[in-house]
Amino acid sequence: MADGLSIESILNQSLDLIAVINRDFTFAFVNDSYCRQAGLERSQILGRPVSELQGSDPASARMNTVFHRAFAGDMVEYLDDYRVGAVAKYMHVSYSPYHHDDESEVTRIVVSARDVSRLSEMESRLTRYEFLDPTTGLFNRRSFNVILEKEIYRAHRSAIPAIHAILLVSLQNFAELHQTFGPEMADVLLENTGLRIRQTVRESDYVFRYEGNDLTVLLTNIARTEDAAVVAKKIHEEISVPYSHQGIDTKVEAIIGIAAYPEDGETSSSLISHANSAVIDARNRGLAYCMYNREVFEHAIARITLRSELQRAFEHRQFILNYQPFVDVHGMPHGAEALIRWNHPTRGLLMPGVFIGLAEETRLISSIDRWALFEVCRQLSEWSDLPDLFVSINISAKDLLDEYLVEVVALALKKAGNVHPGRLKLELTERISMDDPDVSIRTMEALIELGVDVWIDDFGTGQSSLSYLKHLPADVLKIDKVFIDEIADNDEDREYLESITRAIRSRGKRIVIEGVSNGDQLAQLQNIDCEYLQGYYFSRPVGPQELYRLVTAGERLPMERPT
Repeated sequence: MADGLSIESILNQSLDLIAVINRDFTFAFVNDSYCRQAGLERSQILGRPVSELQGSDPASARMNTVFHRAFAGDMVEYLDDYRVGAVAKYMHVSYSPYHHDDESEVTRIVVSARDVSRLSEMESRLTRYEFLDPTTGLFNRRSFNVILEKEIYRAHRSAIPAIHAILLVSLQNFAELHQTFGPEMADVLLENTGLRIRQTVRESDYVFRYEGNDLTVLLTNIARTEDAAVVAKKIHEEISVPYSHQGIDTKVEAIIGIAAYPEDGETSSSLISHANSAVIDARNRGLAYCMYNREVFEHAIARITLRSELQRAFEHRQFILNYQPFVDVHGMPHGAEALIRWNHPTRGLLMPGVFIGLAEETRLISSIDRWALFEVCRQLSEWSDLPDLFVSINISAKDLLDEYLVEVVALALKKAGNVHPGRLKLELTERISMDDPDVSIRTMEALIELGVDVWIDDFGTGQSSLSYLKHLPADVLKIDKVFIDEIADNDEDREYLESITRAIRSRGKRIVIEGVSNGDQLAQLQNIDCEYLQGYYFSRPVGPQELYRLVTAGERLPMERPT
């Protein structure tokens, strides 16, 4: 260097222990700090094998393995006791491969060791504050992550297969206990629950307060995955023993989800996620504890993903309407039912059963229903050359109870331009119409006054009676497919259907029968008094262009009779 300093003189100023090791594991260089730690002169160290200073203890055997990794080109670091001469200290040690003059082969290793023993002592003093939960005295979530990662690492390196299990103990009624007895008593119950769990498991197992009212148990080295369920049962029984407080028996309620390593996951994040999935599965099934089920978890993840995609679907106009024809008993089409589909960018065409429930959860159902209503009215306007063609559309319970529904329908018809209100039919299920009969009747009457027909869908699947339905202003009842599934082979079913249709007629209602799937059913329905039939036998739901073609062709459906 220009100022006379050499690399060696700079390294000798460092408090770190620095050594350069040859490929034959002999010392090529050591700095002054290394010499002081070893208690030897530099001349007494250079050229000597490393093993002469480090001995033949287990640590030196591991160090030889580290040397081989470093000479293979790996950068290796660890925190552990590092011995030079007679003294061992807790140190941060790094092994850096050294290439001479751009050679591809590693010619030497640079070893650097820094004394962190004082830092280790301070960390030990902080452990009780940093890694323990102050309320329960259990390990906390941070310690859970550290210990679980350590156990997974040990299991991964072990020559003997090891099975571990995570039990997520979700305490269900702590909010109620907190409100009833106050925060101090709730904390005592939480602490005692942790103690009960601790006394139930082995010394080699761990108990943590994970977060909030959730505790976790790490079972280490169990013989079989099924053993985790046995432990979960014992824990649940122990937790469920009532506490007595102020003469009142108080019971802690818990649900336990179980995920096993490596069967259910090989990372801490996947294991805790799968244990949480098992808790949800157990809650839905009314169980005290439950093993992780991959199918249930994947279904839940798919549902969450679909839910997030649903908002984008509405924004990006991925919904479309298909139309399933209504025909008379001769097969001539007169109208159609509008059925929504989601044209998903990766999963293709999704049926409403996949996403309507999610739309209701996310409160998008009203927006989707309104879009469908306006789209149907627009389509009817486009079919102005078919003035007798009608289209029905389903409305949800939320829509029926919406005080602005009639105004929205009027606006949709007005915006479409030249659509007669009678061409629009609104279908609501029998159950929905019975949820709030008074509101339902007022809304139906207002829609009929507007000129729009109201139909009752899925008739016969609810609990209402024909005598009550007589008072509903709905003009048409759609008989559910369950009443025609067996009519071709069962005389009783056929007679029962005939009695239903006679009773509906006697109350002044018109009839649509849905779910016709074959010619034998149609043959039996020829003698049934009804206005329209609908089903896959005549046509599956089709796009608007195809429906227009079917109607204008002037032919009976199906055009090609199934063989």
